[in-house]
Amino acid sequence: MVLRSRSSKSAKTQVKSNSKESNADKTDQQQQLQQKATYLLQRVFDSTTTLTPEDAIAAAHWIRQILGIVVGIVYGLIQLTGFTGIMSFFTLALMLPTTLMSIFHELDFDEINKHNNIQTEGLFPAMALFVLSWTLSYTVFLR
Repeated sequence: MVLRSRSSKSAKTQVKSNSKESNADKTDQQQQLQQKATYLLQRVFDSTTTLTPEDAIAAAHWIRQILGIVVGIVYGLIQLTGFTGIMSFFTLALMLPTTLMSIFHELDFDEINKHNNIQTEGLFPAMALFVLSWTLSYTVFLR
C-alpha cells in the first residue's frame, strides 16, 4: 500500500512537470511563429530583399489573415451586408497579396505555382476570419 501511494505521488509530480514543460514549449513555439510572421511581413514591403517561394507563400497566407480581420471589422462598421460584401472580400483576398508582392518584388509566380498555388494559400481560413469579424462587428455596432 505504501509503495502505491509513493508511486502515485511521483506520477502526479511527473505529470505536473510535463504539463509545465509542454506549456513552456507551446509558448516558445507561439513566440517563434509570431516573430517569423512579423519578419515575413516586413520583408514583403522591403523591395531590397528577395523572397524565396516558401516565404512568398507564407507571406500571402498572413496577408490574407490580416486582411480578413480588418475588412470584416470595416464592413461591420459600415453595416455592409449580403453578396456584395462577400464577393468584394473574395476579390481583395485573391488579388491583394500577389499584387503587393509583384509591386515590391519581381517574383516568378509561375515558378511558385509549380509547387504550391499562391493565389489560394490561406484563402479559406481568411474567409472564416472575415465572416467571424464581420458578424461580430456588425452585431456590436448595430445601430
